Amino acid sequence: MSELIPSDAVKAIQESVETQVVMVDDHGYLTRPVHLPPKEPVCSPVALHTLTGLVDFIESSVEGDAIIHVVNHYHVEVIGQVQGRYQQRPIYAAANCKDIIGNGFTFGQYQSLEQFVVNVQAQFVDTEQRATVLRVVGNIRQEQVKTSTDDGVTQQVVTSAGIARVGNAEVPNPVALKPYRTFPEVEQPESNFVLRLKQAGKDELPLCALFEADGGAWKLGAIAKIKTFLDENLNDSFTIVA
Repeated sequence: MSELIPSDAVKAIQESVETQVVMVDDHGYLTRPVHLPPKEPVCSPVALHTLTGLVDFIESSVEGDAIIHVVNHYHVEVIGQVQGRYQQRPIYAAANCKDIIGNGFTFGQYQSLEQFVVNVQAQFVDTEQRATVLRVVGNIRQEQVKTSTDDGVTQQVVTSAGIARVGNAEVPNPVALKPYRTFPEVEQPESNFVLRLKQAGKDELPLCALFEADGGAWKLGAIAKIKTFLDENLNDSFTIVA
């Protein structure tokens, strides 16, 4: 018959397995790593791409205690109240318009004249200022430059030959434009841009670029417009935060 394990040995084994709290200078330290059990499973949010789809989902599937969070100019979430032992806040649905608006116009990068005209026509709302920009760059032709002046606000090219605009070549700055940058259901935010032309090479058409000049303030404007749209299309039982 095998001998019984001494009680001291049993106690030592238990202490080596069990997690204990050791006090050092009034601070408690655990003798073993402690891991939280996994959080309660939640359903994946419904993926949407428009504010109209989000409103339809909320009206048909969400109770009045939900919160609509305008995260930024392209993403809105419908979240529930805190629940469960881990105080989780479920996300019922999320609308994201990135796939609709795409990457948008590339600001701060010079483009060929032809590509610039195409991109401005395709990626900006048709406004009087957009028409002015297209008129300026669209009338540039191949000649020889006589003189070129730049006072930091406007560029002007006086020509007898070289790359020049037909007629007066003054470039307006800043120019107020409306790129497609948020959900199509709301008015696109307007912001200022600086239009610049740069010589590409001898006997070549110039390169064109637009530089953002509002410090990103348009994002706040877009968020405000999204919130206004939701306020107007949802009943007062929903809380909308932006």
